[in-house]
Amino acid sequence: MPEKKSSTNNLTMEEKMIKNLFKYLLVIASIVVVAGCKEQKMEVGKLAPDIAVKNAQGELVDLQDYQGKPVLLDFLSKTCGSCLASIPELNKIQAQNDKRLIVLSIAIDLGESELDDFIKSNKIHYPLLADQLGITQERYQIIGYPTLVYLNRQHILEKIEQGLTTNPNWISEVNRWVEKQYQ
Repeated sequence: MPEKKSSTNNLTMEEKMIKNLFKYLLVIASIVVVAGCKEQKMEVGKLAPDIAVKNAQGELVDLQDYQGKPVLLDFLSKTCGSCLASIPELNKIQAQNDKRLIVLSIAIDLGESELDDFIKSNKIHYPLLADQLGITQERYQIIGYPTLVYLNRQHILEKIEQGLTTNPNWISEVNRWVEKQYQ
């Protein structure tokens, strides 16, 4: 005897059961995935949280790409005057420590398609990355700009600085910090 079709949406009882089972399995799988995602937060002296950023080519960038090198993360906003004022100093730091330090600027309000224009117009000589979803900003608990995060060669978080520095010796201090990483 052929299975009776439901008049509401022309599905057999078996098809409805399979559809409902699929829905329940999808909900359970979603719960398992969310429960398995351990939220990373930053803490001085601990391994730095992963970054969830993209470059201008739309490629994901990972801290593991810079394994064995200290990293200076610069969180910035395109509308932050202090952030823009720090670009020449960060260019100097990157140039003076070319092969020994990675400076990464993470823009919280630029899309990956806007990065190249921003890099050119502000003469940035180090990678600028887009944190379009705000995941990295949240993981690093960034509340103001600019914020600098110092990661040693093992990517242990060593120091956090918020705001534009007024220290006239800041570049020298960063250079000493880099030197210390290789001793």
